Amino acid sequence: MAANPFAEMTAYGMLAAVAARHGSREAIVFGDERITFADFGARVDAFAAGLAALGLGPGDALAIWLPNRPLWFVAQYAAARLGVVIVALNPRYRAHELAYILTQSNATALLLTDHLGPIDYFETLHEVIPDLSNAEPGALTSTNLPKLRHVIVDADDPYPGCLRASDLYSPDDAAAGGLAGVGGGEASRANASLSEEASPPSGAGDTTWADRVDVPATLARVYTECARIWNPIHTDVAVARAAGLAAPILHGTATLALAISRAVEHHADGEASSVREVSARFTGMVAMPSTLTVRGRGRAGDGIGFDVVNEAGAPVLTAGTLRFRPRG
Repeated sequence: MAANPFAEMTAYGMLAAVAARHGSREAIVFGDERITFADFGARVDAFAAGLAALGLGPGDALAIWLPNRPLWFVAQYAAARLGVVIVALNPRYRAHELAYILTQSNATALLLTDHLGPIDYFETLHEVIPDLSNAEPGALTSTNLPKLRHVIVDADDPYPGCLRASDLYSPDDAAAGGLAGVGGGEASRANASLSEEASPPSGAGDTTWADRVDVPATLARVYTECARIWNPIHTDVAVARAAGLAAPILHGTATLALAISRAVEHHADGEASSVREVSARFTGMVAMPSTLTVRGRGRAGDGIGFDVVNEAGAPVLTAGTLRFRPRG
């Protein structure tokens, strides 16, 4: 009897194998939406990159509070790729049930929708996390749920204290392709916005300056202690490789901080307090040690555009925008 080629394969490994062999076949049919295995695999890679950019890695728990929809399965396989534990939540949980499961599971992130028919998820969620509306997206500090850092909502409308699923990835972007060289060469793409309403300034586009920045192997350790974001995917080679990465990756917010510091030097005489608004899309990961290049992309009014590429020239941050306070 021939050996089973899938006997020792992971859940993500099986998906990748099927996507490579039968990419054009349909994997999911959801209403009028038809998703091939190739598209599904690309969405999984993109969402996994988005979760990793938020700092999720092996041993963390992602709670999924969604009805049946493609994103449920995308998130499930993305978590499997990163070694993140899935906590499946009943869409009809009441507040006391939701609080109990989130507490007992030590969930780091919660993925939910806003409405399902007459059910208002946020009405229930605010009973569990009353301080959510005052939180900074991605930096939740709840006395009720001290482990929970991220609330991600699958909805078009922005909600205070939350990231949108579309901020982490876009199905259209994932289908179009992503970055090579992340997680062993698979395509990966993720989007994260720190300002829901920001858009690049008109006129931004041409490169006006470019600064090369060294990324030493120790940078993530320093940033980990300073930002108090502890995740071994940024500091432990074995953990990073177990998650399918070639090496530990720099925090997405650390990459953004490096970019902002260079832009402020060029456009605000180094006065960081003059920054009024910042937004960017995370479109890749930065391995360590390596280098990255921050590029100015033009200025219009009170805003300037910027982006970041890695040492191979692949995009790491795109659609970056800084807006400044008027000078008195």
